[in-house]
Amino acid sequence: MEAAAVVAAAAVEGRDRFGLGWRPELAAGILAHLDRIDLVEVIADDYFAAGRADLRALKTLAAQVVTVLHGVGLGLASTVPVESKRLDRMAWLIEKTGATGWSEHLAFVRGGGIEIGHLAAPPRTAVSIEGACRNIETARRIVGSAPLVENIATLISPPMSDLDEAE
Repeated sequence: MEAAAVVAAAAVEGRDRFGLGWRPELAAGILAHLDRIDLVEVIADDYFAAGRADLRALKTLAAQVVTVLHGVGLGLASTVPVESKRLDRMAWLIEKTGATGWSEHLAFVRGGGIEIGHLAAPPRTAVSIEGACRNIETARRIVGSAPLVENIATLISPPMSDLDEAE
């Protein structure tokens, strides 16, 4: 069942779902309690260059529980096109592991070829929206499915914003 379908089913059933972010130090506890976990989110970028054993372990996990690969480096919210190499790696990882789906932050992560080292909220402008829409469509086309999109929490309005968060 796709991650979005798990969330939708929970809403229809009127019950909460429980998910965890995968961390190696939590592995024993997660694996011992899979009957109580509805979803596991795994940082995809950590597996883009993984060896056979790590990929096999991730595939085994994905066969036992809904597993969503979560990207942190695409920069979907940028006006700069996302790197197809990163999208190719995500598509490859989904295929190799059988993960249910994938997600990514709606964030700005680079500019002028410089990685800023963290996930930043993009300016809330029509130009940012257009760039994000192009990048999400490119991602959907290359990966084969659209990402679940996670916003960036921020206490301030990003510089140059002319829209509020809801807009």
